[in-house]
Amino acid sequence: MKRLLIYLSVLFIISCQSNHDDKFFIIEGKANPDLEDVTIELHKVDKGITHLIAMSTINENRDFGFKIPATTPGLYTMHLKYTSKQMGEREHHITQRKHWRFYLGGGDFVNVNVAKKEYELVKGNVENLKLTEWNHMADSLFQLSWKDMPTFKEYFPLMEKFIPECKAKKAELQTSDIEFNKLINMLVNVDIDDLPLDFLSSGNTIHPKPSDFTPHINSIIDQSKLQDTYVLNHPRGLRHIETYSGLGVRINDSIINLQNYIKNKLKYIPNDTLKGHLLASSLRHFKCYDDKYIDFMNNYKKYFVTNELKDKIKTFEESIALSGKGSIAYDFSATDIKGKEYKLSDFKGKLVYIDIWATWCAPCKAEIPHLKKIEKKYQGKDITFIKLSFDSDKKAWEEFVNEHNAKGFSLHMKNDFQSELAKLYKIGSIPRFILVDKEGEIISTDAPRPSETAIENMINALL
Repeated sequence: MKRLLIYLSVLFIISCQSNHDDKFFIIEGKANPDLEDVTIELHKVDKGITHLIAMSTINENRDFGFKIPATTPGLYTMHLKYTSKQMGEREHHITQRKHWRFYLGGGDFVNVNVAKKEYELVKGNVENLKLTEWNHMADSLFQLSWKDMPTFKEYFPLMEKFIPECKAKKAELQTSDIEFNKLINMLVNVDIDDLPLDFLSSGNTIHPKPSDFTPHINSIIDQSKLQDTYVLNHPRGLRHIETYSGLGVRINDSIINLQNYIKNKLKYIPNDTLKGHLLASSLRHFKCYDDKYIDFMNNYKKYFVTNELKDKIKTFEESIALSGKGSIAYDFSATDIKGKEYKLSDFKGKLVYIDIWATWCAPCKAEIPHLKKIEKKYQGKDITFIKLSFDSDKKAWEEFVNEHNAKGFSLHMKNDFQSELAKLYKIGSIPRFILVDKEGEIISTDAPRPSETAIENMINALL
């Protein structure tokens, strides 16, 4: 979907009664005085996610508004974006997970009051009145999982008590609009499953076991659900099929590795197109065009049937083309503790195993003993081990190298995550391992860790 991004002032706002136009919908609003340095964002729901289409500032009278081209009614979400001085002047969405959703098409008009924690629908058609009723109820269900950050022991009883009330509400939300009724039924059904799923996938201090699950949690997985693609009309539709299928695996299966996890998740999604969307979201796990990615595509290419999914694959493969097996490895340069510069090409003629790490990274340091064992095992063989530091604090790296008397090639990468190496190979987290053959060609830019037996099998095959 091409994004139509409009930045609006409020000068255009004219009342709906005097300017009715079936080619546009209008949102008028008043911002609460507690909102400062805020931009109002409007997003359109499409294919299970939301796309930013317009932004509006607040004028001196606390007014804001949107006038958006539209004919067919669709679902839109509104968010507040502000600058927090407490967070280093970074911009944050403070309503990203709130349910500020509107059903709008050509000729529609709504008037809202917005505050930091909630919105009030002042004027709107019956569909948006009904949708607002459910939005507030969904917000209440969501808040149960965030109020005082409860563990499942506190949250589950509150959730179980509230869910029947949510289900009963669905009958009160029907209107004469058949399409809206279909949409609101889906929103209610997905919300009452998705909000508990959101809690289960959060970083809580105490995680429930399947034996701790309540009747509603156990009822979420049902083969009668996700039979068609209509769930993609939900703002979190894509996220929902991920957490939904993840719960199915958590209840019924074991997680051996990523490939096993993806395969098991597909069992809980009856619709093949939705399987394709789930698999497309799994592309983020692949950092390069290597054997793991090739096996993935050989197994699942049949599910990428729509033009949209085919385009996602094409775009992704273009982004990892330079990191593919057999490509010439990027000839980066880095310096040792004495300031001497080395380039990757200096080691041509030997296998090169590169450990990208940092002193502040606990998982990185956990791999050090395993790396030392491999170095010792292959001592005298045609393989070079490079420990490539991504420490922004170079002094911390120097102190670590001196303290631990690190052997081999311990190098420091200038600009760490902003370096060309990081950008080219999509290194956004560490540890990360790269294996290059004797000719300087890539074997993998996401090679197994020293703690995995797979790396020795790869090295043995290449020596």
